[in-house]
Amino acid sequence: MDQSVVEHYASAGLDNANVQNYLDSATSATWRFVRLNPRFPVDEVLSQLTAEIGVEPVRVPWLPENARFFAIPGATTIKNLSTYEEGKIYGMDCSSGAAVAALGLNNNTNNVSGETRVLDLCCCPGAKLCMIVDELLGLRMEVVGVDISDSRLNISKKLLRKYIINTDANTLVKLFHADGTTFPNPKSDSLVFDSRAEAQETASSKGRKRMNKSARAREKKRLKELGGEKETGKIEKKEKKTDEPAARGSDSLFDYVLVDAECSTDGALSHLKHKNKSLKSSETVTTTIKKKLDDEGNLTALQLSLLNAGFKNLRVGGTIVYATCSLSVKQNEGVVQAFIEEHKGVAEAVPIDFGGQMTPAVTGPHHSLRFSPTLTTEVGGVISGGGFFLCKFIKK
Repeated sequence: MDQSVVEHYASAGLDNANVQNYLDSATSATWRFVRLNPRFPVDEVLSQLTAEIGVEPVRVPWLPENARFFAIPGATTIKNLSTYEEGKIYGMDCSSGAAVAALGLNNNTNNVSGETRVLDLCCCPGAKLCMIVDELLGLRMEVVGVDISDSRLNISKKLLRKYIINTDANTLVKLFHADGTTFPNPKSDSLVFDSRAEAQETASSKGRKRMNKSARAREKKRLKELGGEKETGKIEKKEKKTDEPAARGSDSLFDYVLVDAECSTDGALSHLKHKNKSLKSSETVTTTIKKKLDDEGNLTALQLSLLNAGFKNLRVGGTIVYATCSLSVKQNEGVVQAFIEEHKGVAEAVPIDFGGQMTPAVTGPHHSLRFSPTLTTEVGGVISGGGFFLCKFIKK
């Protein structure tokens, strides 16, 4: 095994003896996690899921109960379950869920417009986006997802169509194909999904499961028309040349921003293997991680740019959460420190509270949280997911 990878994991608290176990555990995790769609009764879904997998799912106790995270046996193939096919559950690591829970979406008491606006700056493949919408059910909301990958945005659209399209008129969800480091940029951003336009098309399609040629043309036209507006619904004047959202007025800013940044993924090997099916052994995983870590300088520059862009899009008094699924100090504490130095007196790091429950996380500098890299085991009786890092800020 490459010594630099061993040293990387050693810096995260893994000794030489258990590094190999950690790399191997991605294919034999004790737990995997599902999140229940709140549009279905909890008891009904749990009963159906229990019958399918043969054991009772275990609620993840350290996340808020309304987050609806449950652990099921690690060998379960979720896509084969009827609860999954019917849109009642979806797979999502509980550590990733912690990034959304950390936003504190239910505590938006400083909203003067009556509408909660949330930006998910690196939104794909879309599970966190769905959770954000679910956390705000019943409230007037605008949720904007941004990603630079066409293929991953297609996955997000499918997920949104499956889980949240039949929601009420107070909910607006948009997806932009855009560079998160420069969003919003009217010259390059492209609107690829609008939930209200989607709902209109669904209503006019009369139950067709797939769009025909005319339906696709209508969708394209609607999105093109809507794409002439910025994410606030206000048309951007061509003569305004600025990348600072504040120049357009406070109503164009967001109450909450989530930056789950691109990273080396070394803290969530199951996720890494899910994205790349060719990673069938600890050796190929090690090689992939080494390549990512060798490019860490460019990676941390990207992460800081994303965090800065998210902060520009945040209103005063708003909340931003920075997250990665890496164990790297450079990608986590290093990026946070650089961000704080760049925004002294404006960005205030604050503690993350999941409701007072014990979590499988260690508190670090600036109230940051590092989740155990033990990959879906029990730590002191607390069910944990993959390795994850979180830090939360308020804009002063």
